[in-house]
Amino acid sequence: MKEKTLKGYFLWFVIHIPEIIAAVALLIALTITFVNAGTRYLLQYTFVGSDEVVAIMFSWMVFPGAAAAFRRGMHYGVDMLVSAFPETMRKIVEVIMSAVVVVIMVAATYLSYVLYMNVGTKIMTATRVSYRILDMGMLVGFALMSIYAIILFCKIIKATFMPKTREGGDIV
Repeated sequence: MKEKTLKGYFLWFVIHIPEIIAAVALLIALTITFVNAGTRYLLQYTFVGSDEVVAIMFSWMVFPGAAAAFRRGMHYGVDMLVSAFPETMRKIVEVIMSAVVVVIMVAATYLSYVLYMNVGTKIMTATRVSYRILDMGMLVGFALMSIYAIILFCKIIKATFMPKTREGGDIV
């Protein structure tokens, strides 16, 4: 059995940061929602700002979670038409589609950065927390998806021009 080293645990942690972020955000959102619902029905009391905190956690669940799904290749894709193409055409379409995904992810990262920067001093009403914390979840998620898309694009290019090196599984 392979013994885990500190370096191995650290590498595992770095690779799984999106999943960890999404899981922690989900846990916090579920806990706040459950406690708030319980106190509302049992004690006729609600926590002020709980909906804002849950909205922030939702942003940190969705975007890093989408990045984790992207890294694992778990997004839906319809390849019926592409699978009917000859092998050479399939490779060309795969390279083009991967390049388009890189462009879209980089553009989304840029636009989420612009949104993050344009929030300014806008704060949430109840919690008095900056909207930047909410928008940062989107920025982190799209930045990770951009990194994963670039890595995948490089792997596809490498596999297209050096076919014997093609690998399956996670992107990173």
